[in-house]
Amino acid sequence: MAKKDLLVEIGVEEVPARFLGPLLNEFCEKTKKLFAESRLDLDDVRTLGTMRRLVIFVSGLEEKQKDVSLKIKGPSKVQAFDANGIPTKTAHAFASSKGVTVESLIVEKINNSDYVFAVKEEKGLPSKKLLKDLIPKIVSSVYLPISMKWQNAEFSFIRPIHYALAVYGKETIKLAIAGMNSSGFVKAHRFLFEDKKISAGQSASMSAHEGLLKKYGVVLDGRKRRGNIKAQLEKFSSIMKGKVVIDEGLLNETADLVENPKVLKGTYRQEFAESLPQEVIFTVIKKQQKCFPVAGENIFFVVADGRSYEDISAGYAQVVNARLSDAKFFYDEDRKVPLKTNVEKMKKITYHEKIGSMWDKMQRVQRLSVLLAKTLGASEDQAVKIGRSAELAKSDLSTHMVGEFPDLAGIMGKYYASLAGEDNDVAEAVLEHYLPRYSGGELPSGFLGAVLGLSDRTDTIASCFSAGIIPTGSEDPYALRRAAQGIVSIILGKNFSVSISRLTEEALKMSGPSDPSLKNKIVEFICQRLKAVLENEGIRYDVAEAVLKNCDDIVSAYCKAFEIQKVLSADWFSKLVESADRVRKICASAPGGSVDASSFIEKGEKDLYATLEKVSIDVEKSLGHKDLGSALKGLSDLSLPLGKFFEDIMVMHEDMKIRNNRLALLKEVESLYLMFADFSKISFSK
Repeated sequence: MAKKDLLVEIGVEEVPARFLGPLLNEFCEKTKKLFAESRLDLDDVRTLGTMRRLVIFVSGLEEKQKDVSLKIKGPSKVQAFDANGIPTKTAHAFASSKGVTVESLIVEKINNSDYVFAVKEEKGLPSKKLLKDLIPKIVSSVYLPISMKWQNAEFSFIRPIHYALAVYGKETIKLAIAGMNSSGFVKAHRFLFEDKKISAGQSASMSAHEGLLKKYGVVLDGRKRRGNIKAQLEKFSSIMKGKVVIDEGLLNETADLVENPKVLKGTYRQEFAESLPQEVIFTVIKKQQKCFPVAGENIFFVVADGRSYEDISAGYAQVVNARLSDAKFFYDEDRKVPLKTNVEKMKKITYHEKIGSMWDKMQRVQRLSVLLAKTLGASEDQAVKIGRSAELAKSDLSTHMVGEFPDLAGIMGKYYASLAGEDNDVAEAVLEHYLPRYSGGELPSGFLGAVLGLSDRTDTIASCFSAGIIPTGSEDPYALRRAAQGIVSIILGKNFSVSISRLTEEALKMSGPSDPSLKNKIVEFICQRLKAVLENEGIRYDVAEAVLKNCDDIVSAYCKAFEIQKVLSADWFSKLVESADRVRKICASAPGGSVDASSFIEKGEKDLYATLEKVSIDVEKSLGHKDLGSALKGLSDLSLPLGKFFEDIMVMHEDMKIRNNRLALLKEVESLYLMFADFSKISFSK
């Protein structure tokens, strides 16, 4: 069948930048799905767009649906035919409803019962005819994080739709979306061409459409807009003393805020550059004004939409100066208040009604962090510093600056602590305990910040779980998964030998009486974050599952996963897994008990016990020296005597004493395997 391209453009009011990328991806997936369901073959689907237009390009769309033979299940045979095989009224009614003759009905067996089926040969319809209904269906089917209704219509979308264009080959498709008929026109750039209507119904070529829009001031491809902005910023940077701070997240956002990016230079008053911390200035410029700051100069860059007027950058400069003036006032006012006053104010800040105040949280974190620091070998001086760091960690939450700019929490804490004469290590820990702020983000560089960050996150999870606040599904209002991710990242990044279960147990004690089962739930919750890290780094999911069985030491579990991954193809390792899995199955319901070596009567069990004693010593020694490769290889020494044991020995002996002793022996073998991993989770069919 012949193929043609399809081009669809939906013109909308401005879509928020944070939704544009996901919305275009959703359009792409829904188009593929609904076209496949409609039996329409195609080569590819591509989606591009700006905040004012969403474009779907389908290349190689067949001109006609595939023909299909439909088999429709009907009533049972006994209902459809009488004892003489004559069709009943039920059979006639069913055949009539499906548009077939009763003579064409067939009988097939389903679960030992006979049913009648109607077979219909359905010829494929022309694609052009189907698109009239299919395109509106695609638009209405996409997921909308927010939606709007307009003109008293029942239809809702992320923003009101102003126009629609659909071209198949070289022919415009007539359709209706949200009560509005499509046309052969799209809109030009809003400012450069005053929303001029452009005739665009001549071709479904994506390249031709991009060229047409570019002629009228619109850069359709978001990647090109991002590249354009970056190139303009780098050009400015090459002729300045300072360095433009190009934040990738901001670059993506600004590219989706405009249709034709033009970078303009703005300035703010030098007095702010000299009197305010750089982080404050950057927060105002980046977070609030969506502009790019320059490190070392009182300059910033605005991304305007198509226009290069001086009054645009002047307007931004006026707003930036006003906001920096506010920030300077907050900064000056905060410095008038003694730091100890801010600490006292934490008593009035509610952390959670079921958990208490920020003061209560600080007290718990202070005790936990000192305990953790000492466990990790901290000196008495470091323990004192960590206690002071914990006391000051949240003190900036009561300041004017953080109240106005929440993203500066920790950053301002460091500045205010330094200005109050606190130890440099303490001030740095106040900042660093917030790190990492997101997955893959910067980690604390110092010991104090890392310990404080671990303690703070562990307390957050423990206190929330104790209060019944446990993430379910996609619901996680207190970002506990992010806290658990931070725990894993810090432990791995700092190579801390920390017992997660003990740390959790201490945190739960400090949160007050709680359900004894909570500790295991929290440990599992944290270990699931480790699993995500391992899989993200290329570890096979079954290997990740295997090391989670014993992940109390995050670093050890992480390293074990990589050791296992390295030997997956080794013959000795497959035999180790086979032996471990066989032992696990036999021991699944075995009673506990100690091994009585004097009760062994067969050579096979004596040999296994002797090998077990030697291997246990070697493996435990290797684990103690962090030599995981030797420990894993050492476990393989059990494979041969285990094979002989299972071949020669009747485990389930009729004498209960002999049986239980053999099961106890296998239990000890299982325990040794589990010291490394749960090898039964590993499958060689994957």
